[in-house]
Amino acid sequence: MIDLSGKVALVTGAAGGQGEAEAQALLAHGARVVLSDIKSEAVREVARALDPTGQRALAVTHDIRHAESWSDVVGRCVSAFGGLSILVNNAAVGGRGSLDKLTTEDWADLIATNSTSVFIGVKACLAALRKSGNASIINISSALSGLGAAFDPAYGASKGAVRAMSRSMALYLARDGIRVNTVYPGMIRTHMFDRLFGSNEPPVPIPIGRMGTPEDVANVVVFLASDAARYVVGAEIVVDGGESLASYSASAIEQRSSIGIGHA
Repeated sequence: MIDLSGKVALVTGAAGGQGEAEAQALLAHGARVVLSDIKSEAVREVARALDPTGQRALAVTHDIRHAESWSDVVGRCVSAFGGLSILVNNAAVGGRGSLDKLTTEDWADLIATNSTSVFIGVKACLAALRKSGNASIINISSALSGLGAAFDPAYGASKGAVRAMSRSMALYLARDGIRVNTVYPGMIRTHMFDRLFGSNEPPVPIPIGRMGTPEDVANVVVFLASDAARYVVGAEIVVDGGESLASYSASAIEQRSSIGIGHA
């Protein structure tokens, strides 16, 4: 049984979906959790539902695009719970459209929200994380970061930046006892997914035979946050039911067919 007692976590984008599930799972395993989101009332409702006593969960309003907001949130973590040992950079946006529809303003806002916020957030949290002596940063990227996203190139680019940034952070911060790892969700049933694709079946085949759930991602986050992963640094864990493997296989088959190569 993973035990996160004594650890303090900050989860961004915790007003619903993956963030809510991650906060719930961290709480269930003993951590105290600060839930942050730009949706003030929604994140307060989630925190009250997860911890009616208010002793182990704290909701804060947080605009991850701005350093001042990060400084305020980190200060509240330390004030409420005495420190910070787990940072989950979960918050993200998408659905800005294909290349023809995407504007420069859309691009800039999405990159600021999904990528630059990770840089700003880690910088803001570093002092508190270093003091913990055994800290974990978990950055949520996307399986699309390695596959491409014709329907949303800005989203794919922003998550690709998280991928590259996480590798550099992992190398730099390991010497401080801070483990940086990255999670790559695939098709996860959230409000964002439903908004983009509707509530029908996934637009691509998933080998395991079902859509992912926020809890599938949260379980991996709990492992990476725990001492069970104390020697895991720079890991890239894909949580997609085999979707990316199927995509690569389909591309390979198509390529082989186009140049006339078949099985013997």
